[in-house]
Amino acid sequence: MKDEIAREVEYMNLAVQELHDYATTLIEKGDVPFSSKTAQNLRERGSELIHTMEKTGADISDLAGRYECGSGETPEGDEIKQVAAEVAGEVGGLYGIFDLSTGKLPGYGDRKTGMADVGRDFMTASKNLKKIAARLAQLRIN
Repeated sequence: MKDEIAREVEYMNLAVQELHDYATTLIEKGDVPFSSKTAQNLRERGSELIHTMEKTGADISDLAGRYECGSGETPEGDEIKQVAAEVAGEVGGLYGIFDLSTGKLPGYGDRKTGMADVGRDFMTASKNLKKIAARLAQLRIN
């Protein structure tokens, strides 16, 4: 189990670094609307990164279930579940940012949100996810 957690932490840290790099790229683009045609490749990349982080969260949730099946309810198992829930929350926030800035949400049709604004939101999420990954890495599991 310890090896599986270490592997998930490694995957999560790689995904967080990719989110951070993506956010940096968006910030450098400035006020160019995120919903513009010129941003299409960046939107596609952002969508891929969100899906990757969503999968990582699901994998951590599965890991929590397997840990609980083998060890019963423990504080460590509860912490793994908490980490999975927090990853899901951050992913949900990223989907919301993405949908707001592309006009996919009802009532937000003609958004001109700049790439830098979206990038700053993604940067915040990457920092939060990095802290969550650090908590998972610090768990003492046999």
